[in-house]
Amino acid sequence: MSNPAPKVAPLARRRPSWAELQLTDHTGATVDVSELAGEARLVIYFYPGTVCSFDDGHDSQALDAAQHRAFTAHHADFLARNCVVLGVSSQPHEQQRAAASDTDIEHLLVSDPELRFTRHFDLRTFTVDDLRWYCRSMMVLAGAVVHVFKTVGSPEGSPAQAIAWMRSQGI
Repeated sequence: MSNPAPKVAPLARRRPSWAELQLTDHTGATVDVSELAGEARLVIYFYPGTVCSFDDGHDSQALDAAQHRAFTAHHADFLARNCVVLGVSSQPHEQQRAAASDTDIEHLLVSDPELRFTRHFDLRTFTVDDLRWYCRSMMVLAGAVVHVFKTVGSPEGSPAQAIAWMRSQGI
């Protein structure tokens, strides 16, 4: 039985305040999302991190690693489209540093412990032990939101899903 097509959200109506989106990456450096968005298109994927999500169960960490590797495998495809890739979770950057070293990625993992993206976009989250975490989702930005994928077909297939959508839009 094949998986149903992932649900895709319409274009967001309001432009976010990019000034708020200065986050810490897995190296400990500050990433200014507004600066990146002004220089290139962004593909941002959201993942649960070290907690077991309701969607992924106990496979969350393995699926995170598979998603990181899949985006690294498509690194040249994103560069050809002038896209910067960011992986975002609410876990601390120290945990992301460990994930980055384990998977040898080509893009930044960014920590958003306050879930600031949810202030601007209706992204799915879940709660475990009174802490909120991102559900797996993705968005493509080009100065403003171009497209939000509320769910992704699979962690491993999400880079191809973003590229296919960009190709269909002439990006």
